Amino acid sequence: MPSIDDFLAMLPDGAPHPADWRLPPDTDHGGRRSSFHLTMRDGVRVALDVWVPPAAANGPVPTALRSTRYRRSVVDDAIADHVGPIGVGRWMRSGFALVEVDARGTGASFGVWPRPWDDDQRDDLYEICDWIVAQSWSDGTIGGFGTSYDGTTAHLLAATGHPAVKAVIPRFALFDAYGHIAAPGGVVLEWFLKTWSSGNDTLDGLSERADPAVAAMVTGRVRPVDGPDGDELLAQAQNEHASNWYLWGSIAEGDIDRERMVGSDGVSVEQGTPFGRVGALRENRVPMWVWSAWYDGAYAAAALAQLADLDLDVRVTIGPWSHGAVWTPLGSQYNRDAWLSPTTTEQQGLMAAFLRRHAVGDVADPSPARLRYYTLGAEEWREADQWPPHGVSMQDWHLNSDGRLDRRREDEGGADVYDVDWDATTGTQTRWHTLIGGPPIVYPDRREQDLRLLTWTSEPLRDAYEVTGTPAIELHVRSTATDGAFHVYLEEVSPDGTVTYLTEGELRARHRKLADGPPPYETFGPWHTHSVDDAEPLVPGEVAQLVFTLWPISVVVPAGHSLRLALAGADAGVFARVPAGGDVTIEVLRGPEYPSRVSLPTR
Repeated sequence: MPSIDDFLAMLPDGAPHPADWRLPPDTDHGGRRSSFHLTMRDGVRVALDVWVPPAAANGPVPTALRSTRYRRSVVDDAIADHVGPIGVGRWMRSGFALVEVDARGTGASFGVWPRPWDDDQRDDLYEICDWIVAQSWSDGTIGGFGTSYDGTTAHLLAATGHPAVKAVIPRFALFDAYGHIAAPGGVVLEWFLKTWSSGNDTLDGLSERADPAVAAMVTGRVRPVDGPDGDELLAQAQNEHASNWYLWGSIAEGDIDRERMVGSDGVSVEQGTPFGRVGALRENRVPMWVWSAWYDGAYAAAALAQLADLDLDVRVTIGPWSHGAVWTPLGSQYNRDAWLSPTTTEQQGLMAAFLRRHAVGDVADPSPARLRYYTLGAEEWREADQWPPHGVSMQDWHLNSDGRLDRRREDEGGADVYDVDWDATTGTQTRWHTLIGGPPIVYPDRREQDLRLLTWTSEPLRDAYEVTGTPAIELHVRSTATDGAFHVYLEEVSPDGTVTYLTEGELRARHRKLADGPPPYETFGPWHTHSVDDAEPLVPGEVAQLVFTLWPISVVVPAGHSLRLALAGADAGVFARVPAGGDVTIEVLRGPEYPSRVSLPTR
């Protein structure tokens, strides 16, 4: 994967700096840092960086807290004091103390990391909050923030129930670890899991079991705590990390059902996620501002699931960005020359205002709308109080003969036959690839890839056509195999033949059973448990119904362009192949008896 410098080198001469990411060391903000171990209730020592701003000289200040699995700070880096896209100096100038934590079992902290966001990590956060509010520079209020893993840690902070936690900002983070990242639609997201597992192993000093290409991406060295024995303590802590969970090694032959996604302690990973802790989140009702992006994996669906839970105090912003909202150009295929907005400096200002609003109450609310979202194609921000927005209704488009996608269903039945092309792919800069490091999302013209797929295309649209909501798909299929991965893409075709990716959805055939009763969280469509108890192999030659959703989107397709639905049986280099070997032929049935269709939310 290209590095930050590789992407910076791609910028044209004279282009504005992308999101003012790479700043010189923040040496003029006046903050004071100390780095030390804080001993937890069970004797495990957790590493903290504590920054106190100049404003503390005039009285106590609120605290921004971030806990990470990816090193709280590093040395041997030209921007060592500029931690990620939301830098130290910006928090210092905003008048916040900043506390950054290596989660136990990672970085310079002692202990073992058995899985993400386990109960010990939650309880550590509670004790760290106790320590913060006891400091002379603290005004007794704490706001949590973070991106990706750290965003889910902000959820974890809200779940502690600590009275000092006034608000959190989970950015670009999951809700359901199984459905939103490990196995969307039950199909294992192999590239991500392998890469993330290798990256964690490298951070933990276990590079012998990591992919060398991934290990080469991990630069810098975790900061030891202060003092003459800092390096020795770091070595001791990292020795304990040898017992950390080996994620990829826990997945037998690249396959998982929901129950089999467990940590090294035998406990479900789900237990530590916001989905698994939703009871505590509802009880504590800490105000949350959830940030996401349409093409940030499945995380827009994660954000909207929280918005729909009226027992939570949530507002949501969904933009056109890549993971973390740090890269330019803007992530809109309709406006590729636009630059990131808001910039990272502006983002930090909004975050600081939100946390201060709930901690101190002396600033205006920076995000009064429950939902603010960007509509691609229209290239504009819109606001709503629910998802889908008021006025949206589902409109069926039927799969008809001769590869046509029509509003009217044909009276005669039929079938389209597809020999699965195992080399079909969405590329190497997809919504799933951005989850590692946040590089730009680029879906090139898909006309050549579509020749590998089964497609249905509409007539050119008379008027612009808006899709805002969560599309749904119903397929009636026969297969020569007992299982399969069904990848569906919604696309648009311009008059010159260019094919533009709009969104997608996946379903593993063995997980097609629709669950009884309501889903545990809002999916805006059918719910599949992905449980081994509900698994149903296909019977070769027999018709099976597949009903599932595509990932949510807001886009306006121009007049004169056509809609297209494309079906694949594989996404090579991204998702695991299902089944693992052999040729597979699929038939998609259509007509009155087998009404295969896509339902698009429009207005």
